[in-house]
Amino acid sequence: MSDRASLDSAQSEAQDNADATAPTTGGRRIRIPSLLGLVGLVVGLVFALFADGYQLFVLSLMCIFGVAAIGLNISLGWTGMLVFSGSAFFGVGALVSGRLINTGLPAELSILAAGVVGLVTAALYGAITVRLNRYYFAVTGIAIMAILHFVYQTFPAIGGGYSGFTVETPTLAVLGGAASKTPTTLYLVGLALLALTYIAVRRLETTPLGRGWRVVRQSASTAEALGINVWRSKVISFAISMAFVAVAGAWHVVVTARFLPESYMFTDLLFMFLILIVGGLGSINGMVLGAAFLVGVREYLRGFPGLSELIYGVVLLAVVLFFSQGIYGAVRRKLRSLREGVV
Repeated sequence: MSDRASLDSAQSEAQDNADATAPTTGGRRIRIPSLLGLVGLVVGLVFALFADGYQLFVLSLMCIFGVAAIGLNISLGWTGMLVFSGSAFFGVGALVSGRLINTGLPAELSILAAGVVGLVTAALYGAITVRLNRYYFAVTGIAIMAILHFVYQTFPAIGGGYSGFTVETPTLAVLGGAASKTPTTLYLVGLALLALTYIAVRRLETTPLGRGWRVVRQSASTAEALGINVWRSKVISFAISMAFVAVAGAWHVVVTARFLPESYMFTDLLFMFLILIVGGLGSINGMVLGAAFLVGVREYLRGFPGLSELIYGVVLLAVVLFFSQGIYGAVRRKLRSLREGVV
């Protein structure tokens, strides 16, 4: 593939993901992804009115893992990096947020601090490791996860030891500094984080930086020929990606009310990967759909040991064999066929 063809392909893919449209009256065109995002936000607000406490807890987890998946998708889905450090930064965000909230800092500032720490540490870590072979880079992610897990368990002043530590009821600046931990409050904050993440990453997707990441994923040599600094592009992608993952972890520890070192190991890493694959790697809407589906399956089937794993396996096999672009990819193809008049 020529350099220009690679760039055109990347731009076309970004445009296809960000600007899928359907004609309306007067020749106006509606951005389908943006429309779906708006519909999802309205539906989410409606749920807050009718859901009970446990349902709101599950919805909060859907929002949290939606944010984490959207973030991880930047480095893994758009840039093609084999990132195995997602759960490590999820834990870093949880640790920073939990400790700061316990000092009395408002939740909003604690979340922001967690995102900044995730951004800076990921940039430093990425600056050293992204030059490695992608498989070696993946192994370093596993190593970082294991090291942090050891630190959390060995030094109680940091991670609380084997049993972790309890997170107190957070104060919220939007409530005038009042402390609140009602299921509705936790869910609405989670929904706001998901909406802000969705908007920010949607805008990032069609920037020159976002299009450049896709060129890097397709061919590093082509990206260099086009004047893209591959090392810098990967570092920025990884740093932004892990910042969003850290933000997700920051609210996860509030919703669950406890920092547990075991929660930020392979189980969450594999769960995030599953969300990306089932939702549709590279698609922002796919991340939200994948998180909603898989979190729902996991939480509502907790009373049936082994059944959720069975469903995970069946769904994953079906996606790999029949829906290679995930749930959202299948929906988008159907919408496109309807738009073009193909039954």
